[in-house]
Amino acid sequence: MPETVTRVKLSAAIMTHPARLDRARALRDRHPEHRFRIVVDPHPEQGPSALRTARLAWAAADPCATHHMVVQDDAVLGDPDSIEAAVRQRPTDALSLFTEWGSATSFAVRLAALAGVPWAETVDHYTPTVAAVLPAAVARGFAEYPATVPQDDVALRTYLLREGVSGYVPVPGLADHDPGVSLTGNDVMGARRAACHLPGAAGPDGRTAFSPAVLPFFSWVEGRALCNVREDPAGAAWRRELPAWYFAHRGLDAAEVAERGKAAVRPHAGGPVAPILLYGLWVTACQFGVELARIGVTPDPAAPAAREALRTLPWGVLRRFAPDADLRAAEPAVRDLLLDGLRYGGAP
Repeated sequence: MPETVTRVKLSAAIMTHPARLDRARALRDRHPEHRFRIVVDPHPEQGPSALRTARLAWAAADPCATHHMVVQDDAVLGDPDSIEAAVRQRPTDALSLFTEWGSATSFAVRLAALAGVPWAETVDHYTPTVAAVLPAAVARGFAEYPATVPQDDVALRTYLLREGVSGYVPVPGLADHDPGVSLTGNDVMGARRAACHLPGAAGPDGRTAFSPAVLPFFSWVEGRALCNVREDPAGAAWRRELPAWYFAHRGLDAAEVAERGKAAVRPHAGGPVAPILLYGLWVTACQFGVELARIGVTPDPAAPAAREALRTLPWGVLRRFAPDADLRAAEPAVRDLLLDGLRYGGAP
């Protein structure tokens, strides 16, 4: 299949559980253009299994389809023309129309948005599957893949690596996630909305992708700034480093950067979000600035995708550390800190 195509025939399925069949039907009825087939967990008595249902959903690819889309029943889909445009740009790749706002991939999305790049590589140990599109042959192959893990997104990532299929997310994304009760226990992770979703946005213009060798991020589990360093070209292995390593690696004085970050946070002490968390956000933004400067990019944080990608950052990574009301109250201060860190990191 060529790098881009003009003709896409997309079949589609919704994967669901009998307890959520009404949600699946409502999603189907909202999008008659996709002619969704609803695929229900065949053995709900055995307990919820995303992989069991996903196999059937991916196997439902139409024989005449060039590509197949599978969405979960809590997906919020964007414009169908934009989805088709995305597939035309990257017809041989696995496309995740959504990635959640605290994932490692979300930080690749944010850097792509700040750089004005229409795609970000998926860099997590799983492939985001809330709404995903595969070439039809790849979809049918996954349905037969002998996965050794119970999670469909982890199994799909392993399968794609084996098959040499790359994964990407459009920037901005073309789907969101409707918060609700998770059948697989993911509620403990907090809300999982899109890293960068602009309803009504056009599909990606071009194939350029942000594929990081070093990825600054903020861990929503640990509550601190870190960075991932790619250890193999396929992105299957990453090692984790601290910001001090990162700044030294990039030729900066880590102690000097730390003092500058603490000074930026000091005026916000006593606010709704703890200073140590604000400091981590500033450090992350500073690392963003350094990375963008290295590739010759002066970011425009006011651009719609960039603005949204920065807005979701505290919501994605502080969801276990601060209640929504505090995050909402802190939004102006957090944006100022992110912009300050971005400018400082990008300064010559």
